[in-house]
Amino acid sequence: MDFKSDPPTLFRPAAEADLPALTEIFNAAITGTTSTGHLEVLTVKDRRSWWDSHLDPRYPILSAERAGEVVGYASLSPWSPYPVYEQTVESSLYLAPISQGRGLGTALMMALLAEARRLGHHVVLSRIWSQNAASLAMCRKCGYEVIGTQREVGLRNGVLEDCVLLQIILVG
Repeated sequence: MDFKSDPPTLFRPAAEADLPALTEIFNAAITGTTSTGHLEVLTVKDRRSWWDSHLDPRYPILSAERAGEVVGYASLSPWSPYPVYEQTVESSLYLAPISQGRGLGTALMMALLAEARRLGHHVVLSRIWSQNAASLAMCRKCGYEVIGTQREVGLRNGVLEDCVLLQIILVG
């Protein structure tokens, strides 16, 4: 089954009222997957600084909404604080567990990349843990290329993990 057969999904700029749902989706990734570097559940208050860092219109958060419920989100963040990297951003994407594996992530990432183009960004980078085959496949499907692997940069449950670095150069 794919998300296209579900009720229509709207991709829209996230609203502050979405923050509890965005936090819940992120926490599901912390507790149920190894797709994030965070190891402990966060509160809405904990996520406030993340939200505030996206108030700059160059770094949007898109919410995926279905039947009035936020079921996922994607965001662009600065890659580096140095001015030379101003046109380079990092993408992140998280889906509610019930929405995973249905094509929604690919559609949401494509919407985020369209927004990155509209905003004039030149390069979008993504960091994915090497064992996260689904996210790696989704990024490749959206046009990202693997540009390297950072070996043993993460430590989770006593195990060193590799992180794959991907990028897409936005043209036009």
